[in-house]
Amino acid sequence: MTGGPDLPAVAGPAALAEEPLTAPSRITPSYAAAAIAAVGLLVFTTGWWALASIAALVGLLAGGGIVPVLALGAAGFLIGRGWVALVQSVHGRLRRYDLSDAEALPDGAQRLSPPLQRLLRHTRTVQAVLRDPELTDTAVRRELYDWLTSLAELDGDDAEHLADRKLDAASIRPQILAMERTREAGPHGADLLLRFEARLLDHDHDPFR
Repeated sequence: MTGGPDLPAVAGPAALAEEPLTAPSRITPSYAAAAIAAVGLLVFTTGWWALASIAALVGLLAGGGIVPVLALGAAGFLIGRGWVALVQSVHGRLRRYDLSDAEALPDGAQRLSPPLQRLLRHTRTVQAVLRDPELTDTAVRRELYDWLTSLAELDGDDAEHLADRKLDAASIRPQILAMERTREAGPHGADLLLRFEARLLDHDHDPFR
């Protein structure tokens, strides 16, 4: 294959077959910057709330009204929800999902050879990553070309099976190259992999049926 950026080197089929496959964490640089900014804002807001609460309680004990205390109580509730939401968001992005078990594969995948099942798991992993709206163009390219490399590594009957259905690397690569010049390459790439998965699982065009 010619044209476009060079494919990155990856492990061969044997290594891929043994390596556990998990969905990678989705901590992008932009997300990390936003999370750090959110922590800073929450720390500042929490500190202000704590000082204001102390002042309101002192005022209440001195005979002041209860309205400021109630208002600060409501503000504290909202600040607490902000901390919970931030922790849940970061935890969700750091969590890695095991995709190596059979339940990670759709119905009909069992008829595929082990290397094609492995490719299908990889395809589903990359699909999930590419749906992240904060993924940079560079990260999108890396994910797509890593996947394309794993596709090109297939050989024998699996490679012939994919070539017969125009699902081989030579057929898919031009679509990825064209996609790089469009906006929203991540979602478009995820849609491409979704169509790849559907055609791979299409029994009506299965030459090994």
